[in-house]
Amino acid sequence: MIDRERWEPLDLLGYVLNVWRGDGRVEEVKDDTPERKRFAERAWRSFVERDFPVHRVRTWVNVMAPDPGKGWDKGYPHSHADSTALSLIHYIDPGDVPTPLHILEGHDIVETIYPEDNLTVFMPNGVLHGVYKNNGARNRVAMISTAYRS
Repeated sequence: MIDRERWEPLDLLGYVLNVWRGDGRVEEVKDDTPERKRFAERAWRSFVERDFPVHRVRTWVNVMAPDPGKGWDKGYPHSHADSTALSLIHYIDPGDVPTPLHILEGHDIVETIYPEDNLTVFMPNGVLHGVYKNNGARNRVAMISTAYRS
């Protein structure tokens, strides 16, 4: 259900921090910059390598700012609407206190994934997942991509 791979460094930290508006933890990006194109092409390649029939790919920047406290970060846990799609999260900077990704079945956490530089995690959109608040002093930075079937 959940798959992982380590990508080569894509030099995306400056890009994410430059385009992130601060409106939310996840913000869609559609620009034509070399950085976004590099990420989208790398994501597409990984989806195809998993024999996923890609028709289109969407991309997001993901910045999880420090938020002291306990419990789920706002909006979690959740699953994504199009359960036929496949998403990935590519960790760029896990922060100083990495906030793990939890995979759930009902209310039970069945898998925990700790973010690491250049770790890329794949999961079907219908999977229930969540992260707790970022209790570190630094942002956790990632990019997300979703592949939609042809």
